[in-house]
Amino acid sequence: DACLPRHPSQIYEFLMGVLTFGVVMAVERAKIRRAGSGLIAGVFLTCYFSCRFTVEFFKEFQIEQLRTEGPLGAIEQALGMHFRMGQWLSVLPILLGLFCIVRALRQDKDAIPEPVPLADPDAPEPGEPVTAVGPSAAPPRKRK
Repeated sequence: DACLPRHPSQIYEFLMGVLTFGVVMAVERAKIRRAGSGLIAGVFLTCYFSCRFTVEFFKEFQIEQLRTEGPLGAIEQALGMHFRMGQWLSVLPILLGLFCIVRALRQDKDAIPEPVPLADPDAPEPGEPVTAVGPSAAPPRKRK
């Protein structure tokens, strides 16, 4: 109905992105686990799709075929509520994110080795004398 006020779901989605970014940055800076453990990916998936699941409650109802049969319909009937397709599509990433978080937190902190910086091919070998590089390293030219 055109007279009913609606929730500004686009603003909610923007705030969802800001919140997700803030949470991921906070977890990354806390250095709970090293990069590559899956913790950051799990936090992102869980936070983003949990927010998306919640925002779907405030969106204007889109015409969908109501699921009255099959496993989704049975789950909805058991819970006594109807979920939208966006909410159903958010369930798997939330579960995957929780799995990544639990897996990362069960690992030892040192399970993932520190990244090794790439070697500079022009760098001298250990113990080799360091020579100057650049225009000042060349011997002076003799003038005629």
